[in-house]
Amino acid sequence: MPFWLSVAAFSNGVVWSVYALLQFDAYILIGNSIGALFGASQLILYAIYYKSTPKKGEKNPEMQLLQQA
Repeated sequence: MPFWLSVAAFSNGVVWSVYALLQFDAYILIGNSIGALFGASQLILYAIYYKSTPKKGEKNPEMQLLQQA
């Protein structure tokens, strides 16, 4: 999943949640707060697994070991 899409989903949930708090609208708040939590979890998972994904042009050392065997 693209990083910027996760940032946009999180930002959207936060902005709508703030709006719902200002308007005291529970229906908007519940759904968008859950969306903000899911967006935050995506960003946390992205931060955790960012270094484990190989970059373009970079060879994975585990794959090199498998190819040599």
